[in-house]
Amino acid sequence: MKMKLWLLLLLVFSFTIFSFYAHASEKWVQIGTIPLNGRVNFKAVELNEKVYLLGGASFEKGITNLVDVYDPKSNSWMLVNPMKEKKTNFAASVYQGKIYVIGGYREDGRFFMNTVEIYDPKNNTWSKGKPLPSRRGWMESAVSNDKIYVIGGRTVNFHNTNAVEIYDPIQDEWSLGPTMKESLYNFGIASFEDKIYVFGGVDESGKILDTLYILNTRINSWSKGTHLPTPRENCQALLVGEKIYLIGGYNDGVGHLASVDVYDIVSETWDSLPPMNTPRWGFGAATVGGTIFVFGGGKDFGQRSAFVKTYEKLLVEEIISSEIDDFSPISIEIVAPLSGTVVSSSEIILVADLKGNLERVYLNGKRVLKQDIRWLADGIYQLRVELRLNKGKNTISIEAYDPEENSARQDIEIIRK
Repeated sequence: MKMKLWLLLLLVFSFTIFSFYAHASEKWVQIGTIPLNGRVNFKAVELNEKVYLLGGASFEKGITNLVDVYDPKSNSWMLVNPMKEKKTNFAASVYQGKIYVIGGYREDGRFFMNTVEIYDPKNNTWSKGKPLPSRRGWMESAVSNDKIYVIGGRTVNFHNTNAVEIYDPIQDEWSLGPTMKESLYNFGIASFEDKIYVFGGVDESGKILDTLYILNTRINSWSKGTHLPTPRENCQALLVGEKIYLIGGYNDGVGHLASVDVYDIVSETWDSLPPMNTPRWGFGAATVGGTIFVFGGGKDFGQRSAFVKTYEKLLVEEIISSEIDDFSPISIEIVAPLSGTVVSSSEIILVADLKGNLERVYLNGKRVLKQDIRWLADGIYQLRVELRLNKGKNTISIEAYDPEENSARQDIEIIRK
């Protein structure tokens, strides 16, 4: 009996030590210094495996309209055409290969904005969209069901708002969505499938919250989720796989945060990861593959000398390219966006890697980013098509790559009645 107990304790101890060191091996890696020698209250978005740093308040130039692009593969920076106006505290989202910059606080600091600027990386040009119905800043935006949801923030009288305004990029039209339970600003935001997640933020009284509000965009209804481990504002929320990483920000009790809390969407539980090397608020963050990148931010409110000049990264989900066996076909089931709107065979054959990782999806010759691959059985996957289809014939093209960069492409025709 004593021998069994001793062996059990040894196994528990060994597992604990192994788990500790496995977890402790995950750490943030500092990379270098961002352009403009520091930046706060800007946005960072990922597009085509590059990160775009947009506007904000910079150490060298004050409030700026500059757009710096970071390439993680070469660890290099380049400038593209700037936004039309200088601004801070705006919302930014990527949809169908373009960046949408919405609202914000103007350069002269006198009023809020309602502009919509759209960046096309193919032409390196900016165009205008239909203005936001209300002027506001310090809000956030997220894409769900082919629409951009602009949520919360502060309005012209510097009061919080609980408004939700929905932009249709295809029709260039706005509509009203269901208002939030509270009027918030400076929260973190992320979207997954039919839901948008709003983490923490500041309420009308100035209190920093630990709340999680969830908007179901299918039924236009808000609900509450599991409370945050740490109340925080001016943070970033990033989706990788089925987890949302809530990073940095500010908390009255702790001050500027370096901590990382991880929300598991499926189990609705929280975990944590090692903290960043540098605490920061008002920073930009984006994911490329399974790596999180954070850029700039501030160490202290209102002090230009406290700009964070560095950027760092953390690998949270290793993306391993599977070997492709002579581009062997895989069975894919197509699921229509809305039942009864699409006529197609229930099963098609296309080329992908052995895990069903499809590198690029095109609709009618234009690249799209919104796809969902579900594993059904060995060699069989389900592709849930959530794309806006034209009436008549539509062609969806799918590309996959092997490790030697050889590509294969398969076209699928779908007909909308």
